Amino acid sequence: MILSFELPWATPSNNQLLRMHWSVRRRMLTEMRVAVLALILRSATEWPRPPGRKVAVTITRVSPRQLDRDNLYGGAKVLLDAMTQLGLIRDDSEQWVKVNIGQRRGDACTKVRLRLL
Repeated sequence: MILSFELPWATPSNNQLLRMHWSVRRRMLTEMRVAVLALILRSATEWPRPPGRKVAVTITRVSPRQLDRDNLYGGAKVLLDAMTQLGLIRDDSEQWVKVNIGQRRGDACTKVRLRLL
């Protein structure tokens, strides 16, 4: 299974997440889940079944500003939680998902690619 999609915004930094009120963070998770679902429904011919195997997730954050490693990885937590809630990954633990997070400069977006290992 290979699934790719692109969100029209960059994932937040970990510092942004830590400073948010819990209700704002919850709303962000809901918005992320809805956006991922809409992108998948638009691009996939069938709904990806929850995998029984480990999944490799590659997340590329594109933004005019680069983040340090802690902020980059911590900011992807909301996206991983949304994918878990949608059943794209079984759990965001290392047992079920291998996460590779990168970044580059450019117009804000987040590119995601999932594949079975």
